[in-house]
Amino acid sequence: MDQKADLGNGMFYLTMLVENASCLAILMSILKKMKKKSDELINWADFCSLAPFKPDAPTSLRSERIIDYAFSTEIPIRMQTYEGGTTSDHKPIIAVISTKSSALTHGRNIHWKVFSWFLSFVLPFWEKRWNLNSLDLIYNDYTTFLSLLLARCTTYFPLDKYRIAISKELRACL
Repeated sequence: MDQKADLGNGMFYLTMLVENASCLAILMSILKKMKKKSDELINWADFCSLAPFKPDAPTSLRSERIIDYAFSTEIPIRMQTYEGGTTSDHKPIIAVISTKSSALTHGRNIHWKVFSWFLSFVLPFWEKRWNLNSLDLIYNDYTTFLSLLLARCTTYFPLDKYRIAISKELRACL
């Protein structure tokens, strides 16, 4: 049985995001009353091979429990609690995400003309689906569609092979 098929709509999209991301970090709070959901979340994180992280100090102001957690793929996360003032019922967390390289190696180019041209064709489809009774579902589908279309209209290129079209002399005049 395919475990992806058993996931709820939101978890299915998160699973797709995890599978397509080279590195990813998810930070969240898990409350005691969410015990069943938190068990499902732990099983899902295990299914997606996500590493769990938690701060060393309690994050709940009501009890001495840790309720804030993080999951990541391929990147270590160091978490600590912020001891300053807050209006929340738990302490804010500060997460330090280390990366292997600080140098930018790839650039991207988004083809906005193709993006807007394609949107002009699918606009009638989305206008028909727009319904105030199920606004959350349609909004989620629409934003997912936009992000996937944006990814499809984006090209990536190595910066070491990038060549600027304007000469140094002309750039100095700009």
